[in-house]
Amino acid sequence: MPKTRLKEKVGEPVLIQGEFNLTPHPGPSLTPSPHAGREGVGPGNGQQTTASRQMIQFLYPQAFWGFGILLVLMGVLGIGYYRRRSLLRAFGQENLIRQTSRLSQNWYQWIQEGLLIGAVIALIITLARPVWPGGSVKLREGSLDVVAVLDVSRSMAAEDYGDGISRLQKAKDMLVGLFPDLVGNRVGLVTFAREGFVQSNLTDDLVALKFVLQNWVKIESAPGGGSNILLALSDAYNLFKEEDRSKLILLFSDGGDVALPDLLPIQEKFSSKKIKVIAIGLGNLKGSKIPVYGKDGKFEDWYRINNELILTSLNESPLKELAAKTDGKYLRVVSGKELQGLFKHVELVGEKSVAHEKEFFQIPLGLALLLLFIRKSSFLTV
Repeated sequence: MPKTRLKEKVGEPVLIQGEFNLTPHPGPSLTPSPHAGREGVGPGNGQQTTASRQMIQFLYPQAFWGFGILLVLMGVLGIGYYRRRSLLRAFGQENLIRQTSRLSQNWYQWIQEGLLIGAVIALIITLARPVWPGGSVKLREGSLDVVAVLDVSRSMAAEDYGDGISRLQKAKDMLVGLFPDLVGNRVGLVTFAREGFVQSNLTDDLVALKFVLQNWVKIESAPGGGSNILLALSDAYNLFKEEDRSKLILLFSDGGDVALPDLLPIQEKFSSKKIKVIAIGLGNLKGSKIPVYGKDGKFEDWYRINNELILTSLNESPLKELAAKTDGKYLRVVSGKELQGLFKHVELVGEKSVAHEKEFFQIPLGLALLLLFIRKSSFLTV
């Protein structure tokens, strides 16, 4: 994909945005979208509530089938009680037999059985995992598919984030930092330069995916030079299945140095599957030199084309436009903490994927243990 090279004066460094190519290409101007410039996630957007959240809910309501077992238990206890009374009456007067023997009184027996039934009810509620609305916000397991798309073109080697930390390394670190929030959901991985390369299909094995990121994703590990963002997004699109899950693409790139073509086709495709793009811009706006390292890992020189020093800067325009066209978000990476709490926002991951809940199964569990303890203790004597 041809890129633009902007040269100011002869003998001075050539400033480019994103990746570069020797073929000049001016690229069309971009019309600012209504969402351009909106960085980050606005406060309060993830605080939507519904009437259904105003009552206690259960994560595993199928546990209430256990009440069927409870009815059987109550039936067995009832049958045993009446058989016992029948046997006592067969021997004589029930009251006299109880007074002259160690048999328990009726009230004691009923309390014992009531405590047991109460403990079983509390255990069933514990297994159902009750939650209270309005607690901490977190991502539901099995509700989200995410495909990470990483730019591995040469410009991503620029070290904008401290000594030895390149744009690509920062992107990998930020992606791995999201894995704890994605447990129980699926993540895929696509790398790209001029062409895209599928590193991993959607998987919930985040340990294996972390290994792939750390060992296989390197600068120019995808075919060709340049940054063909749209081709990479097409590869990511093909990874999503027709399943009832929310779908997100996390695009890590410095934006390349050319304007994107007409986005209407990709906008229609992504809209059909309700896929949103979170575009994450890496790099600085002033321009950075690109280090060249030898096979031994030692610094050799700065990257040059025709003996001209090349500077590469973040090109935000295509990233902002992609995010706006897909109802996603654009985030510029400065500190590396910009993605924290990303999956707590309803407008990005969908209402069904976000849980505004706080579990309190400990309460019924503690009650069950207390009832069983009282039943076995000496607090109740005949």
